[in-house]
Amino acid sequence: TLPIWPGWRPQYWIGCALGAVTAVVIFLFYRDLAAGVRGQVLDSADLASVFCRNARRNMFGQLDGITIPSANLAAARTEGVDFELRYAFDVNGIGIDTAPATLAVRLLGTRLIALKFQSEAGADFLDCAGIYVCRNNPFAFSGTSPKWKGTTRFSYASGPLQVFVDWRYIHSMKSVDFSDFPDLKVGDDTGQVVDNQKIGAWNYFDLAVSAEIRDGVELYGGVENIFDKKPPIVGDLFGVSNNTDPTTYDVIGTRLYFGTTLRF
Repeated sequence: TLPIWPGWRPQYWIGCALGAVTAVVIFLFYRDLAAGVRGQVLDSADLASVFCRNARRNMFGQLDGITIPSANLAAARTEGVDFELRYAFDVNGIGIDTAPATLAVRLLGTRLIALKFQSEAGADFLDCAGIYVCRNNPFAFSGTSPKWKGTTRFSYASGPLQVFVDWRYIHSMKSVDFSDFPDLKVGDDTGQVVDNQKIGAWNYFDLAVSAEIRDGVELYGGVENIFDKKPPIVGDLFGVSNNTDPTTYDVIGTRLYFGTTLRF
C-alpha cells in the first residue's frame, strides 16, 4: 500500500488518474463534439430550406453560427373596397311650422375581398376573409373578418330639429376548420345554442336626436343598440376569455346618452 492513503492499492490510483485525464479531454473538446453532432443533425435535414440556408459552417463542416438568429418570416396580404353613397331630398308638409324638411340617406360600407396570412416563407397563404375562427392564423387575436360591413344612416332635419336612425350591419361568417372541435356549438344572441358552426348576419339599430332650443343652446340624446342585441357566443376560440369578439360585436347592450352644447 501507498503511505499517502492507507489501505489503497496502486491500481486505485491508476484508475483515478485515468478518470481525471478522460474528464479533462471531454471538457476541452466538448464544444467541437457538440458542434459535430449538431452538424450531423443539420446534414440530415432539407438543405434547401430557409432555415438550413441560414446556418453558417466552418472549414470542417461544423456549425459556426446562424446568419440571421431571428427574423419575421410571416407575411400578410389584404384587399378590399371602401365606399360611400349619399342621397337627400326635400319634402313639403312634414316640416316643423313653416320650415322645410329634408330626408337623407348615407351608406358607409366595406367589402373585404381577401385577408391572407402566411406563417413562414414558402408556406401557403391562408385566406381569412369571411372567417371568424381562422385557424393557423398568426394574427388570430384579431378575431372576426366579415366580408361585408356597413352603416346606413337615415336622417330627418327640419328647422332646429334633427333625427338620426343608424343601421349597423355585419355579414355572416363561418369557421375555417371545425375538425378539432366536432361537438362545438355556437350560441346565438338569446344565449341558446345553435348547431350551425357559423355566425349569422348581425344587425344593430341606434337612434339620435338633437334640437337647438335657443341661440347657442343645443340639447342632444340617443339610444345605442335599441333592441339590446347580444353578441354571438363562441367560447374561447378567439384566444381571449370574452367568449366573443368585442372588436366587432356590441358586448355592452342598450345604453342611453344625453348632453348639452353651449356656444358663446
